Amino acid sequence: GESVVLRPGATLDVSGGVLQHEAGFVRTTRLVRGRYLYDMHRATPDVLYDRVYNGRSSSVSSKWGVTRTYAHALAPLGGFMQQTYLAGAPGGNLNLTAGSMVLEGNLLGRTVQGPRQMDAAERGSRLALSFLAQKRLDVNASTFFFIDHSPVAPAIRLQTGRAGAAGGVPEFVLAGNEAVPLPATVTGSLVLGSSIFDEEESGFSELSIDNREGNVTLAGAGDITLRPSGALEVQAANITLSTGIRAPGGTVSFVANNYSPFLLDEQTKLGIFGLGPAPDPLPGRGVVALASGVRVDTAGQLVDHRPLGSATPFEYAALDGGSIRLQGYSVLLPRGTSLDASGGFKVDALGDMYAGNPGDIAILAGQDPVLPTSIGGDLVLQADLAAYGAEAGGSLTIQANTVQI
Repeated sequence: GESVVLRPGATLDVSGGVLQHEAGFVRTTRLVRGRYLYDMHRATPDVLYDRVYNGRSSSVSSKWGVTRTYAHALAPLGGFMQQTYLAGAPGGNLNLTAGSMVLEGNLLGRTVQGPRQMDAAERGSRLALSFLAQKRLDVNASTFFFIDHSPVAPAIRLQTGRAGAAGGVPEFVLAGNEAVPLPATVTGSLVLGSSIFDEEESGFSELSIDNREGNVTLAGAGDITLRPSGALEVQAANITLSTGIRAPGGTVSFVANNYSPFLLDEQTKLGIFGLGPAPDPLPGRGVVALASGVRVDTAGQLVDHRPLGSATPFEYAALDGGSIRLQGYSVLLPRGTSLDASGGFKVDALGDMYAGNPGDIAILAGQDPVLPTSIGGDLVLQADLAAYGAEAGGSLTIQANTVQI
């Protein structure tokens, strides 16, 4: 549609549910070997056991040949009392696609990780915002296509904390059979808050923004923090980071295109692309830029569950390092910036240690992601890069027109 308007008080909710497992006695299997009983979880595959113990014994009369079976009232059948516990279900997907958006209501994608989901959490909720509309493209009198385009291309700001109300949104009005368009003062910009990722607020684990004709800026005091194994994926004409990102074991992907993918699609369907020289790169577009001091961190977490340790909360933790992808016609990483995809480390309550695998970093510049013939741009690579692991290092991919080592 042309616009998606979510007014204050309205709610879109794709949160996952919660299952409560009630308390009860759990019977465990025991094995017999000779005169000894062994709990199933202590049995080993290299030992031959006589049978499964069921608390009964049999005897055969040597005189009459009759078999008698006895149940032992005090038989040590084994088992334990399981207390009540919660288990969360996977979150859903919320996909909003329109030329412009006003999001003043509540977007919810909360999920719960129970005490038995610390090592394998259920999938979190995903929010996808695509600033796209469709238009009819007439090729000739008998042939037409419906193609995507971005009629508004808003300036999007993702800031720390809450977004706040936009204000000034007019009421829905029809002019004949058509809705009166929203004014450009409302649709020309959109502010999102990092509270999207806060489990006490919106609770989404993943955010995807498709604004390939507009600009996206990340700003605010402090870092934007995602939930473990979360994702932030942005496609835009320009992407600027003036605040850091922390996504433990997650995915951070920023792709900035120089040439318009929608114009390329239209020119291709009309058959006019490629008839002349390749288009020149557009100045000031297709840039991924980090301000000095910005840190993009997808390293695994450091967890200490020892009784005398750091009292790390008993909750799901991502140990493996995540993925960082910065791609554009130009990628600017000045001195003072840093990228980290190192593996994490965990010490459990018994003192056993586990190391996470390192992740990967890709820095791709010098070529437009949309139009491969657009070659040039700049790669400023003065950032500190890290992808440490306990046994091996991570992966680093660099693309540029010229590399001097």
